[in-house]
Amino acid sequence: MVRNDFLILWLVAVTLVVFLVLGGTLFFVWNSGLLSGEVPLVESTSGLEWEIEEPESVDNESEKPETPTGLTFEAQVACLDPQTGLLVQETRAIPEAPTRSQRLLQILGSLHDTPKDASRTAAVPPELQFRSVFVDLDRNLVLIDLAGLPEKWKASSSSMEIGQALYAIVHTISYQNPSYQTVQFLVNGRESNESPGGFLLSEPFAPSEDWVKSPAL
Repeated sequence: MVRNDFLILWLVAVTLVVFLVLGGTLFFVWNSGLLSGEVPLVESTSGLEWEIEEPESVDNESEKPETPTGLTFEAQVACLDPQTGLLVQETRAIPEAPTRSQRLLQILGSLHDTPKDASRTAAVPPELQFRSVFVDLDRNLVLIDLAGLPEKWKASSSSMEIGQALYAIVHTISYQNPSYQTVQFLVNGRESNESPGGFLLSEPFAPSEDWVKSPAL
């Protein structure tokens, strides 16, 4: 009889210990937020940001933060000396842009502006508009997409006037980076076989000193 009473007491004691352990565990788990959903059982990786290194040959034009308005940078552009018919450099303040290609596009757009020096004129007519610019870093090639050609270029414009405009673009691009020594023109996104003034647009253009005024002149 005494032995049975001892077994009953032992079972009761073990049961109480088990309940205490389970209760303590449940209390800890509940306070930790695992059961309430406040803390995930498995850590999510969807919020991790992976830095992917772009190949050096790609001019990455992915979305970038907008540039604050009012910021400018200085760039050399080509304008025309009417007395000699040759190109000269001028420093311009250009509105800042977030990417390389957009900065080049801003610089090309400034070729329509009146030069600061009153003795000079713009070499690029306002009718010649630029759609976009692409940089091929592998070939050091800059692709310039024109929004069509001026009607007067298809009619009776002189080759001198057209050459001045085209080479003002080419030299302006070359001023921005020593590696930008080749320019390819597109028209409305496509290679063009047009040859205004005898200049075949499907051929690459390179800077030529024949169109540039010597500092001695």
